[in-house]
Amino acid sequence: MNSVSKLAQGAALALAATAIANAAPAAAQAPYAGVSLTRAERSTLLALKTEVESGNYAAAAAALPAARAAATSADAQHYVAQYQYQIAVGTNNYRAQTDALQALIASGRVPAPQVPAIHQQIGSVAYNHIRDYGLAERAFAAQVAAAPTNAEAMLNLAKVKIDLKKPQEAQPLVVRAIAARTSAGQRAPESWYKVALDLAYRSKNAAQVAALGPSFVAAYPSPQNWRDVLLMQRELQALDPASALDLYRLMRASRALAGERDYFEMATALDAAGFASEARAVIEEGGAARMVDTAKGAGKNLLTRTSARAAQERAALAGLQARAMADATGALALKAGDTLLGRGDYAKAADMYRAALQKGSVDTGLANTRLGMALALAGQRAEAEAALRSVTGPRSEVAAYWLAWLGRPA
Repeated sequence: MNSVSKLAQGAALALAATAIANAAPAAAQAPYAGVSLTRAERSTLLALKTEVESGNYAAAAAALPAARAAATSADAQHYVAQYQYQIAVGTNNYRAQTDALQALIASGRVPAPQVPAIHQQIGSVAYNHIRDYGLAERAFAAQVAAAPTNAEAMLNLAKVKIDLKKPQEAQPLVVRAIAARTSAGQRAPESWYKVALDLAYRSKNAAQVAALGPSFVAAYPSPQNWRDVLLMQRELQALDPASALDLYRLMRASRALAGERDYFEMATALDAAGFASEARAVIEEGGAARMVDTAKGAGKNLLTRTSARAAQERAALAGLQARAMADATGALALKAGDTLLGRGDYAKAADMYRAALQKGSVDTGLANTRLGMALALAGQRAEAEAALRSVTGPRSEVAAYWLAWLGRPA
């Protein structure tokens, strides 16, 4: 989809550049107190240790099989794995490094707090040097299991899964990484959100976009980000016409309309729905921004048409409000509120929406969403938040985006 191409094109690269870094070589641990080794274990380990510490890796490699064969205890196996790793590092043998690190964990003598780092190191070497993505996936999965709040570990595993063509498994991991960073009182990087949203978009998962989109634009409220996420939501979700209009209105409020097409699409949709004054205001904004030529062609025609209808709308408004207040149901009050909202008279629109809710016989989700919008646009944040948070059901996702906009810096 061209409308979200910038986010889609940059997302995977952003994660690839930050997720997997080379791990520093693991240092050999000091001997454990109370270690009990057999005579054969001590003898072969001493011979191996001597060659490793002298840097004679060829001789050390030759001594390794005997030490490995003699190592029957967990302590001896732990020491053998350490020396095996040092030989592998000294000879730049990356496959042997991962074998040694796995043997180190398998010995059972690595203190639990150090295990996640060793899994990370195995995954890093496997990914960066031997391109064994299956091993990298297993290692990072083990790291995540051992350190379930480590955001970087989740991202590493997600990156490998992306490379293994498992986007549906990768996306929840990135979401978990964002949640872990947020729970720690830190703001997750913008690129993490973009990766998660891109993966959800590519799998056509509207629910995941809706779940993450509001927090993304709340954290990084640029017009481009608003535009990307709202266009994603509009494309993936089967929106009713009223909700589609309210997302258009949010694009306008967040200054996310960009280009002639956006202004024309919004103005045309508003005009078709009977909101002529709002449609005219949008096309005039497009002209002022030099996105739409209102002096000729389609721009001029749309402006002329909506101006005539806006005049009729304005002439009928006072009568509509009077009938709405006299009517037994809230249908006319809701209509009057919509007209006032489109004309930018937000305080009176809020009064009409309250009347519609009080009289009843209206879609309460729609009325509360529009009430929250009117209050938000009027600058009444606390009241707007209360109205928007009351929205449940299918309109709650639109309300969540408006809540995100409401929380923007003053």
